[in-house]
Amino acid sequence: MTFSLMPTIWGAMIFIALSRVAMGTNSVFESNHSVDHVPDALRGRVFTSVGRAAELLDDDLGWARPAWLSVRYSPRQIGVPAGR
Repeated sequence: MTFSLMPTIWGAMIFIALSRVAMGTNSVFESNHSVDHVPDALRGRVFTSVGRAAELLDDDLGWARPAWLSVRYSPRQIGVPAGR
């Protein structure tokens, strides 16, 4: 949300970069947590390419809505209610 309130593009870019670093760190922690707690017998069934494909599709659909809304609304009007 902070980046959508920045008055300059450089300020927004800094907050977007910080957000990406935090999301990457979270992803690593989640993956490590799953690997530590999933039994070896189930490991190949938990981390599948189908699951990853579903995750990527969900991300794409999640970005499609703001892309569609950007035709009608400004980035700030989209970013603030979205909490980005």
